[in-house]
Amino acid sequence: MKRLFRVVRPVRVPVSAHDHRRSRRLSPGAALERRPWAVVAGAGILAAGAGGIAVGPVAAVLAAVYGGGGAGVALRSRRAARSAGAVAATLDTVAEMAAELRAGAAPVAVVGAADAVLAATPAERASVLAACEVSEQTGAPLADVLDRVEAYLRQGDRLRRAVAAHRAGNRATALLLAVLPAGGIAVGYGIGADPLRLLFHSAAGAACAVAACVLQVGGLLWTERLSRVDL
Repeated sequence: MKRLFRVVRPVRVPVSAHDHRRSRRLSPGAALERRPWAVVAGAGILAAGAGGIAVGPVAAVLAAVYGGGGAGVALRSRRAARSAGAVAATLDTVAEMAAELRAGAAPVAVVGAADAVLAATPAERASVLAACEVSEQTGAPLADVLDRVEAYLRQGDRLRRAVAAHRAGNRATALLLAVLPAGGIAVGYGIGADPLRLLFHSAAGAACAVAACVLQVGGLLWTERLSRVDL
């Protein structure tokens, strides 16, 4: 709703929204999320240094791969949690907007006050602004239109959550298969062998360890690609 939105933006932005934006700029976690490759590379380098000093070059390579991969998974989980929280806050805000409008609040003030929350979810914000445009052009009560928009957005959010749950199951299965070789190493120690010494200090063992790492990473990436669904 371009015409109304141009009126809305300068009307009212809560002070708490400014504080929230400033805290996000200063938050180390938010800053790290803006540079995920730097975080992954840093974690890989640190893990490689520790593995190389403690065991040797083969362990350094493996530690770099697993350390960087673990950091990437942690960042993705953190980003997904923040996105889900932002969507939930937006849906609650849309419901509150409809309630305030029915209580007699001015549409311009209601949309302006909610803009700080809506800005965190561009797709949902676009739906709200489209509802405002429809209300302005047709004369339909904005509260009723927002109720329809909220129902539509909640249905989409439920679908995203269902898909995310399905993907989580696939990822858990792939991760379980990826860590099974650690069980084989434990069994080797249980029968009195020293499998890590063979893997890290012999040419054949190093080749097997690197090949296993490549296959594990390739399997995880392939599983991720198969379970990827854009909604």
